[in-house]
Amino acid sequence: MKQAKLTEIVGQFLQNTEAQQVVVKQCGSAQQLTMQDFRHALAQLNTRLTAQVADIDQHLVAIAIDPSANWILLDTHCIVSKTISVPIPTEFSDEQIAHLLEPVGYCFVDDFQVAKRIMAAAPQVGVIFSDGTLIKATEKAPNAELLSRLQQQDVIKIIHTSGTTSAPKGVLIRDAGLGGLIETLAQVYQHLGPWHYYSMVPFSLLIEQVLAIYLPFSSGGSCTLLPRGIRPFSTQSGMAGEYLESVRYANCNVLYLPPKLLEETLSILQRGEMSVADIFGSNQVHVVTGGAKVSAQLLIDLQAYGLEVDEGYGLSENSSVVAINTGVGKKTGQCWQAITRT
Repeated sequence: MKQAKLTEIVGQFLQNTEAQQVVVKQCGSAQQLTMQDFRHALAQLNTRLTAQVADIDQHLVAIAIDPSANWILLDTHCIVSKTISVPIPTEFSDEQIAHLLEPVGYCFVDDFQVAKRIMAAAPQVGVIFSDGTLIKATEKAPNAELLSRLQQQDVIKIIHTSGTTSAPKGVLIRDAGLGGLIETLAQVYQHLGPWHYYSMVPFSLLIEQVLAIYLPFSSGGSCTLLPRGIRPFSTQSGMAGEYLESVRYANCNVLYLPPKLLEETLSILQRGEMSVADIFGSNQVHVVTGGAKVSAQLLIDLQAYGLEVDEGYGLSENSSVVAINTGVGKKTGQCWQAITRT
């Protein structure tokens, strides 16, 4: 059977005839986008970009925005137009951001402070607001040779490596490879039905794009964003309670908790500050983790409190899931079975 590409999966999503289906919402807020709203906003973005940034299709494009509906709209625009995007972690240093922007012609922002930061770190890069309004034109000439080479390799995104270096590398992500991952995970978790996901970590991470955007897109689900005032979880310590307190209000059925958050969740349960029922309320939530070493004892201790967690192996800033520990025969502390791709 032919494997779908990411561009095809997103194209199918945009053909959804359920105009009032909510696709993006914010926890604790009335703000939401239905399919009708989403298509309308995407059309407005395309119109403004066509009018103001005529050469955008000749460049790689960065997105330097925290998780939001705007991020999802811009990412969708890039996918549909087959523009190669470079998601930028806003928590990176100016030096790291400047390095990631070296091959980029334009960068999307939705915060004027971030715009000034981008212009200072990479003065030649053009800057565009998330609604398509041009702030500053690029000073870079199009690199037709680079763009052609990446397109021939089926590249759809460039995702950063670890933030522990001042010069993070970019990993080339193929359209077909990402589509295959989405289809495979959709098969593994098809028993969950529509994927209603609560996003807690930055969209610059490839796996979060898959979990928070593309699996909801492909299953008729939705993405719920953190409440206003809570920044995406990165490496903060002692902050688990702030994130966990909001989960019961997100109306989700899937949640990714990074290993660091899982460790703090166990501490909160052990101290009796919250129970599993306090965290999830009446929602049946499927919890997954990965991206760093996960202690088998941690997962066993969480099970004792009634919290089952699936382990993904291969979840990093830029790599896909190669194995998942879930379902019947689950072996805690092992990467278990490899996921297959058609």
